[in-house]
Amino acid sequence: MPGKRSTPRIWHQSVNELDHLEVYKRALEAHAAEILGDDAEVVVHGLPSGSYAGASATAVLGNAFAYHRILSRVIDNAIAAERQGYDAFVIGSFSEPFLREIRSAVDIPVASLTESGLLVGCSLGSYVALISNAPAVQWMTKVAVDKHKLAARVLEVAAMDPPLDEP
Repeated sequence: MPGKRSTPRIWHQSVNELDHLEVYKRALEAHAAEILGDDAEVVVHGLPSGSYAGASATAVLGNAFAYHRILSRVIDNAIAAERQGYDAFVIGSFSEPFLREIRSAVDIPVASLTESGLLVGCSLGSYVALISNAPAVQWMTKVAVDKHKLAARVLEVAAMDPPLDEP
């Protein structure tokens, strides 16, 4: 087809403000490039600076109101990705913000870090266990396990102690 891009582009959506986490962003891009080579391009996006008012995502997203107010932008970003010609959208967060809603809003494939990790884990063994960086993320991950109806296959969702935030 004339004008069709030969290399698929994937929008990777982090829920972090990546302008303060440049090493993390570069590491994600380098890893994707190493794994995918010329087969696809992964473009890593974050939330706008100031989204968390100076706190870390982990510290804020345990609050249900803040979660909905801040992460509703992820839905808009998925729509923008489709409009900009991206071939897929990846939710790069264990919180899987608005996975169902995003899938209903766009026609491009939408993958989530949690769902993908759980399904790969279940394909490799009878049971899986997950380790989150903090109790708030532990809770969000447990909710995701329940949404995917995989609680019988997950032995535990544990949190690091002491907790580890993004910075």
